[in-house]
Amino acid sequence: MTVLSTVISTQVDDQIVVDAGSKSLSMDTDRVPLSKHREDLTYAGYSEEHGHIDTSDCEASFEVGDRIEFIAPHVCPTINLHDTLVGVRDGRVEEIWNIQARGKVR
Repeated sequence: MTVLSTVISTQVDDQIVVDAGSKSLSMDTDRVPLSKHREDLTYAGYSEEHGHIDTSDCEASFEVGDRIEFIAPHVCPTINLHDTLVGVRDGRVEEIWNIQARGKVR
C-alpha cells in the first residue's frame, strides 16, 4: 500500500518536505516509508503533518506541487488514518473503498 504525497517545500539544500507525516503514514514501527520507484530519496524524519525527505543522493530537482508515492511501513494502522482507500491499476483509478472502521480503534 502506498500514500501519495505532495512536495510542499524545497527551501533547504538536500531536503524537501512533503505533506505526509505521521497522520498519513503510521510510524508505529522502526521501519520508515520507502519512496516508490525512487531509491535516491530517504524518508529522514517527520512530524504529524510533514515528512522530511533527504535528497542528497538525488540528482533530480523538485518543485512545490510535485508528487511522491511512499510505501507505508505498517499497512494496517495506516489504512485506519484515512477515510477512503483508492485502488489504482496502471495509473487509473479502478475502485474507491470507504474505510468503515475509520476511527473505531478502542
